[in-house]
Amino acid sequence: MKPAKLDFGAGIVRHVRGVDLAQSVAASPFAIGIASYAETGNAQVLTLRGTCGFTLQAARRSIKTEDYPLTAPMFLYLPARRLPKVGREFLAYTRGPSAQIVIRRAGFVDQAAEEIPIADQGSRFANAINTAGPEVSLEELQRMVRTLSSMARLSTSFRFEAGSVRLDAQSRSNVQQLARSLELGKYDARRIMFVGFSDGEGAATANREIALRRADAVRRAVSKAAETANLDRVQLDVDAFGEALPMACDDSEWGRQANRRVEVWVR
Repeated sequence: MKPAKLDFGAGIVRHVRGVDLAQSVAASPFAIGIASYAETGNAQVLTLRGTCGFTLQAARRSIKTEDYPLTAPMFLYLPARRLPKVGREFLAYTRGPSAQIVIRRAGFVDQAAEEIPIADQGSRFANAINTAGPEVSLEELQRMVRTLSSMARLSTSFRFEAGSVRLDAQSRSNVQQLARSLELGKYDARRIMFVGFSDGEGAATANREIALRRADAVRRAVSKAAETANLDRVQLDVDAFGEALPMACDDSEWGRQANRRVEVWVR
């Protein structure tokens, strides 16, 4: 509410636990609240709709890719000193695939990278066609479809701090996760493409160039972090389609920030 410069209403009721809030909302036909995705219970999850007609639904994949905007990622901050062995072992476990299964079963959104087929992304491409203007040509949309049709989108995305070229906290964590996967050889003999997108402010040609530079910056950050990986075994490419595939309405600062992103596609 604070970034939007809005105030809470006088009649709001605060709940200590998210599950209590969800139960209260479910019991009243006129109530609305914000709770953790893992604690929605029997309450109905609302679909967000922008003024331009775009809709975004809270689901495991849309939260994991950070396409859904109302997310609150959980971070674990470590002390500068060396931790005891049991602490180091626990932290190593939390980054592994076994812990991701436990997190998912508990109802939270895990961090394990998923490959999302292009067939499961019809609404995104429908939005792209619907919002295409004079600066986004049919040829550019066709080039995007040709490029991505044989690939799958990785649930790992990269976004930037507001008004900055610096990756946000979640994206900096994603750099380390993707780098570890490269070090483990998970993508050996495969092609990874970092694809940049932009908002619709300014000329389309300039936006595509900015998106391409961001995609290349993410590629270099991941390559640098993957210190022990044999990058000769994997093909790392970059491309950009600028404002051709918006995720949110472009008529607000939040929407423009959501559209400025780098996606990862694999084949």
